Amino acid sequence: VVHQKEQLESISEHPVTQTTALTDKSLGSMSPMVLDTAANCVYMAVNYPGDFAHIERLDLGTGKRSKIAKVDSPQLYQTCYLALDSKGQRLFWTTQNSSFRGLRVFDLKKGRITKKLNFQRSSCLVYDNARDYLYALLTSGGKMYLCRYDKDINDRELLYSFPFGTSVFDIDVSPDGSLVSCTLSGDNGEQSLIMFKVEDLEQARYRYDTLYTSEDSNLGQFRFTPDGRSLVGSSYYTGVSNIWSLDLESRE
Repeated sequence: VVHQKEQLESISEHPVTQTTALTDKSLGSMSPMVLDTAANCVYMAVNYPGDFAHIERLDLGTGKRSKIAKVDSPQLYQTCYLALDSKGQRLFWTTQNSSFRGLRVFDLKKGRITKKLNFQRSSCLVYDNARDYLYALLTSGGKMYLCRYDKDINDRELLYSFPFGTSVFDIDVSPDGSLVSCTLSGDNGEQSLIMFKVEDLEQARYRYDTLYTSEDSNLGQFRFTPDGRSLVGSSYYTGVSNIWSLDLESRE
């Protein structure tokens, strides 16, 4: 009872933020959206009753939705992992998500899939538009690895090996391509925001910086701001979902 009272008081202290819906209907299971600022649109993987799981484009000006391609073997909650090469106008997503995961490369200009890779075991895709790399998490043999593909998605390079049993998710790359962030779950349920310097990994200096640790609440979908100075993400710190900003210099 005391815990519930404290939670309700916390919620009343910070009123629910007013938001504007981008669509007029619920979209079921959905991946995190990727934004194309030049085209003023977002791409997302969705899975709702009455249709197969697929990639959609949502025009932020008109609200018009259009189907891009089908997603084979979607995940239960977020359909698949999705990334955007905004300069090259390519979409990347994972397929066969209940098995060994493959990759699909879709050329938005040509309107078709241009590359299919199977048995990649890659997740949490994010594209580095500054240096043209596709970053991902590789899962194999009970371990997770931070890896990246070259521009043509021909070669995959392992950058960091996490200890056995460690769970890592929600990676992102800074706008200049120099930093990679992710959330790491500890043995006791704590979650930490950590950050790698790409230069360190390229020079075989295998280390990361812990930015913030939460002992009893989640840290989800933290992304770099366009100026690269902060990370913005969500946490249930007050008992409901909140959006937080973490300043990379002050750590506040």
